[in-house]
Amino acid sequence: MVGTEEFIGDFKVFYTVLNKINSSPQGLPRLSRKELLTNTWGAKPHVLRTSALALSFSAAEHLQSELDILRVNRLHSKWSQVISKLASGLHPTSQEVIECQSLFGHIPYNIGSLSTGHVRSLLKIHAMHMGWRRKKRLQQKAKAIYLMDCAIIREGGAEALNYDELRYACSLRGLNPTNMKQKDMTEWLKGWLRITEVITEDNLSLVLHCPVLLAYNHVNNWSLRR
Repeated sequence: MVGTEEFIGDFKVFYTVLNKINSSPQGLPRLSRKELLTNTWGAKPHVLRTSALALSFSAAEHLQSELDILRVNRLHSKWSQVISKLASGLHPTSQEVIECQSLFGHIPYNIGSLSTGHVRSLLKIHAMHMGWRRKKRLQQKAKAIYLMDCAIIREGGAEALNYDELRYACSLRGLNPTNMKQKDMTEWLKGWLRITEVITEDNLSLVLHCPVLLAYNHVNNWSLRR
């Protein structure tokens, strides 16, 4: 009986999603957080895996290896400090990432100019297959995460989520929520959402790299690397 009720509930949400997408010129941006979850990920988030976290390190290496291309960029020094923090087992602050966000709208970090190895790393981090239209699918994935973030902000922010919703949200964004307190998950998600507020169509690539910038070195992810 419970399973039937859940199925009916999910079907109603799915039907509403289809109606809103088909009837609204805004499409996906109009959907609520729950509707976006159902439409984009289905019932469950992808599970954090050791291999995905290892690829987070690989993506960080790509960020570092492409630093030379930015040598004449005015943000080169600030971005070098961000990369150095990652290499030292730390994370940059949200503000430090925000100050460098424009880098993700241009070569070498915008989605269109990512190297093959960099693309492969991001696909694995986000539990995506290695098949056709890789960059197009990464663009769509980034947009989906961005719209989900916007829905959370629109519906009251991280503070409006309950414990289970916070665990779900953190897991979707690359952070292992096991044994985390609600206030700690809230603070982490608030940091992520601060970055969301400066995201545009041009620098969507930044969304894909946030699990590397904000989660890879988190103490809760250490156990997944053993």
